Amino acid sequence: MKFLATKRFAQWATKQRVLESDLSAAAREVATGSYDANLGGHLFKKRIATGSRGKSHGVRTIVCCEKDHRLIFLYGFAKNERPNITDKELKTFKEFAKILLSLSDSEVAQAIIQGDFVEL
Repeated sequence: MKFLATKRFAQWATKQRVLESDLSAAAREVATGSYDANLGGHLFKKRIATGSRGKSHGVRTIVCCEKDHRLIFLYGFAKNERPNITDKELKTFKEFAKILLSLSDSEVAQAIIQGDFVEL
């Protein structure tokens, strides 16, 4: 299974001081069925602890995942910034996930080369 992050998500994670190792661990957990919410449409919400803070004070992420295929981090937010995503955002993320999960392996490889995706 390939673990990826969008360029924008990777930039956000760096600013939030979320380590790549924490993202990889979270991706493995989602891939094995451990997540905080199934949002439908291959979307999942996953909490990630940052630094010495636990998951309840860490960050929330929205990931799209197709079992045994690929997992892509799409969006992240700190709990103290906002409580959750809106219904409109959820709809947009579902449409985005559908597109991203339909990309061929060669299209994903090209997107990594171009810097649109970061491989974890």
